[in-house]
Amino acid sequence: TSQSNLGILYNAGTGVPQNDLAALYWFDCAVDNGAEEPAREHRDIILHAYRDNLTEEDFREAMGTLAGWCETGTVDVAANPLKAAQWRAVAELGMPGV
Repeated sequence: TSQSNLGILYNAGTGVPQNDLAALYWFDCAVDNGAEEPAREHRDIILHAYRDNLTEEDFREAMGTLAGWCETGTVDVAANPLKAAQWRAVAELGMPGV
């Protein structure tokens, strides 16, 4: 899907600045819209890398940053109130299933 392709571009930094949080957003949107593998796998790899390599505080901050981007929209992430709420919950709860 186009959303999966955006995730790939942001993850690799091909044609856009490399941005793992934007890649996470687009892969997650692709999964929500019916894309299966590899979008789900890419999303989970990025999410687990953040969870496994950051302190709890830094993980929550990163997910809060993504939630903030979803609230207002950025050049890299579309405004999406549902996604903002989802990533806020991830930030507050640690890492529930997305």
